[in-house]
Amino acid sequence: SHRWDGWVKRCPSLIHTTNLNCEAQHLTDVSYTLLTQLETLSLDNRGYWLTVFPPNLIRLNLGISMPHHRVWRRQVFPLSLQILDLEISQQQSHQPIDLVLQPLTVLTHLQKLAIHRVLLEEPEACFPDLKHWHNLTNLCLRVTTVKIVHHILAAVPTTQWYKLALNIEEEV
Repeated sequence: SHRWDGWVKRCPSLIHTTNLNCEAQHLTDVSYTLLTQLETLSLDNRGYWLTVFPPNLIRLNLGISMPHHRVWRRQVFPLSLQILDLEISQQQSHQPIDLVLQPLTVLTHLQKLAIHRVLLEEPEACFPDLKHWHNLTNLCLRVTTVKIVHHILAAVPTTQWYKLALNIEEEV
């Protein structure tokens, strides 16, 4: 078996791993009580949907195909997450900022957020509430307007930026 359970049968000490790089299909149906030591996960989630992640992750590098917004809203990211690097591939390069950021707004320990390959546009409903991102010091996003940049800077309560890369790609 190429799934996690098969790996653990052959090498039981894997349950103590703190760093894992794999495809999502290898973690389907895994009880996350077995992955409590995992702090760093690099995951290719294209084609398979993990909506819940191990509970004590600090760093998540996630390659995904942007799902339908109803699936994306069900994503449950661990509250311990400090570094989130998303590479979102999709057929349509533009996504409303509220749909993309909503599942992330509860991440109170988030220090670094980078979202690659997707262009964030005006919200579908209202701009997401980012007041819980007190620890955020690194932010890398692509946006469609200066107005979105102003909203982000006003909404994030960070007092000191270490890296701020907000690329504005307005359509002419």
